[in-house]
Amino acid sequence: MFLLLIAFATTNIFAENTPAGDWQISGKVVDEVGNPLAGASIAVLNTFRGAVANSSGDFVITSLSRGRYSVRISFIGYNDSIVAVDLQDNVNITIRLTPSSTLGEEVVVTALKSSSKTPMTYSNLTVERIKDGNTVADLPIILGVLPSVISTSESGGGIGNTAFRIRGTDPSRINVTLNGIPLNDAESQTVFWVDLPDIASSISSLQVERGVGSSTNGSGAFGGTVTIQTQAAMPEPYSSIDASYGAFNTQKVAFTAGSGLLHNKFSFDVRYSRQLTEGYVDHTGSDHTSMLISGAWLTERSVLKANVIMGEEHTDISWNGVPSYALDTNRRYNPSGLYYTEDGTLHRYNNETDNYWLNHYQLLYSVKIGDRFLLNIAGHLTPGRGYYEEYKDGALLSKYGIPYQLVGGAFVEKSDLIRQKWLNNQFYGGTYSFSYKSDGAEIIIGGGANRYDGDHFGKIKWVEKNQNIPYNYEWYKNKGIKDDFNSFLKATIDLPFGFTCFADMQYRYIYYKMSGSDDDLVNLWQTNRWDFFNPKAGLSFRHLNHKAYVSIAVANREPSRSDLKDATKHGASLKPKSERLYDLEMGYAYSNRSILAKATFFYMQYKNQLVNTGKLNDVGYPLMTNVDKSFRRGVELETSYAALSWLSVTGNIALSQNRIANFVEYVDLYDNNNDWNSLGQQSTKLGTTDISFSPNVVGAGALVLHPRKNIRLMFQGKFVGKQYIDNSSNRDRMLSAYKLFDARLEYRFAYKSTSFTVMLLANNLLGKMYLVNGWIYRAKFADGSSDYVEDGYFPQAGRNFAVRLVANF
Repeated sequence: MFLLLIAFATTNIFAENTPAGDWQISGKVVDEVGNPLAGASIAVLNTFRGAVANSSGDFVITSLSRGRYSVRISFIGYNDSIVAVDLQDNVNITIRLTPSSTLGEEVVVTALKSSSKTPMTYSNLTVERIKDGNTVADLPIILGVLPSVISTSESGGGIGNTAFRIRGTDPSRINVTLNGIPLNDAESQTVFWVDLPDIASSISSLQVERGVGSSTNGSGAFGGTVTIQTQAAMPEPYSSIDASYGAFNTQKVAFTAGSGLLHNKFSFDVRYSRQLTEGYVDHTGSDHTSMLISGAWLTERSVLKANVIMGEEHTDISWNGVPSYALDTNRRYNPSGLYYTEDGTLHRYNNETDNYWLNHYQLLYSVKIGDRFLLNIAGHLTPGRGYYEEYKDGALLSKYGIPYQLVGGAFVEKSDLIRQKWLNNQFYGGTYSFSYKSDGAEIIIGGGANRYDGDHFGKIKWVEKNQNIPYNYEWYKNKGIKDDFNSFLKATIDLPFGFTCFADMQYRYIYYKMSGSDDDLVNLWQTNRWDFFNPKAGLSFRHLNHKAYVSIAVANREPSRSDLKDATKHGASLKPKSERLYDLEMGYAYSNRSILAKATFFYMQYKNQLVNTGKLNDVGYPLMTNVDKSFRRGVELETSYAALSWLSVTGNIALSQNRIANFVEYVDLYDNNNDWNSLGQQSTKLGTTDISFSPNVVGAGALVLHPRKNIRLMFQGKFVGKQYIDNSSNRDRMLSAYKLFDARLEYRFAYKSTSFTVMLLANNLLGKMYLVNGWIYRAKFADGSSDYVEDGYFPQAGRNFAVRLVANF
């Protein structure tokens, strides 16, 4: 009722004086010889009205008023067509599209994306949906509308250090490629989206596979795969300005422009973005700039494209979170950078920041050989450099390899200091795919070879009590070199009666070497090698409006840099094992012109999954420990309804169990809270527990109304069930369930050759105070004293508002 009241009131305030009409534009989209083009997109320009052609190429757009309209029809591999319609009565038209004279750029990631015949679980985000959601938040927040996806933000405002999980799978286990090139950091295996500011403004297609998915390049896909393609060449020149302003002084401006096809062969595109915010949590501001420059040469059978993507980020440190004791009194409190002077005065070091510069250089080439063969090759170079800076209050100098200082006639063991931890790295290599496609079969051979070369080192910038410590004193330095080679073979073969079989085999080789000393001055010398075989197979069925599939897939993943280095320090003998995942997926979908209903059942069984148990190695370093058995199983339900041109409803819900069998928790044990003499660790057998950050219920939905042709109202909701911040299933270490409700009002109009969209956004409209992430450290005492606890939580912003203006020229 609340939704309906808002919709009714807003419609009456902003609607035109004349009601929506009862006229319609219908028709058929065909190719040059009259074959229907199912899936063609039909859009009434400068309005929110449109349709998609059905299997017969037919479409209908209803509830239009009398007037003159421009209708754009587009389909992959064909030239766009714009038709002028003078709507004085119902109109029926036939649109005949002609094949494009150039090879479409969508072939660049063909080998990695799943298609309608692939028996995998996936969701596609169109460029329209990405643009709709690309307001003042980063890409991980946009992805939060998809099934089983949970978005997180350190600052609480959606810009800065943001991430997402899929089915509870953490970011280090989600493979991401950009134009077929690996995007995950080789050592941590995580994508740091903060290093790709406003990448959403340059995306033409995005696919999220849940579960293992089909073979791809880069790090092991261990619960999710994201395939991104950047902006493709547009046939006509264009330019746009996209500006947003929101709460916490959040600002985003993006300028984009493109040449269109020059001489029907060349295109140039550029984007510049700037993002600024103070953040919801205190001192969590960000200042990001990014640029994409792209040039392409297109012919009837080939595409040669060069991309330069530049990113620069400056972000206040917020990864410590808000301590639990402050959540009730000041949930925006940030302890990072706080220190006490000798007179007991509390100060904040204002340069407690993370700074990084990361550039991506990509050269992509696709060529069609004959009518059935396609070759893709790509080369890439990604240099990065940056540091984070911290103020350390009363630091023990010996931990930095610094001898006692003689200051004022006295020996000094501790001093305040400012330190920087640096990373300079290079990531480079190449990828390829060669595919054959006939009427009933498709075979793809692909893979890639990449090397990561990273230098880690630390500098002391200032020491308060200093006798002879030089400026920029380097207290540690180590290097990591990682080689990653993979090759895969995929085959899709049509069978009688609507069945299609799928087979996929991948071999992956990883070599990783560390050398030098870590920040605790411990030697890191070690080499590691892994050889993985990842087979996948499945069967799909299609008949009229029905689709069903079943697949089984195996994935393997190597430990990350931190898993390896902390487990083997001082010759410790608890080197972590690689992880293995067996993933069973089954799905059924029904769809027609107005309704989609889909159900997916999954069972993901892990062998040697690495989890945090609290255990230390035999010399006292924390470990991610292999657990023998764990699993995820559940069902994902999706639906959408768009029978009326002025109304559409979408929704999804995931119900799951996420368990570890025979979990053993380890807690540090000391004699008492005065002396803190270590007595080792206390272990507790907890039996079957929940996997951390894996809620049993995740849902999302949206209601979209078009009260007038150029007005759109959207109401969007999200629900996330309770989840635990460790693997103990202890309610004292639980994030409560939360539900969100957002609203959006858009008005679109045109003036001469320029179209404008004005958007008003209300986020977290109900003002819910909720947490999306957290961490905890506990210690116990043999004398029975209360546990010692350190923790940090990540609160998100309450009710907040934003405005957005987009101008397309």
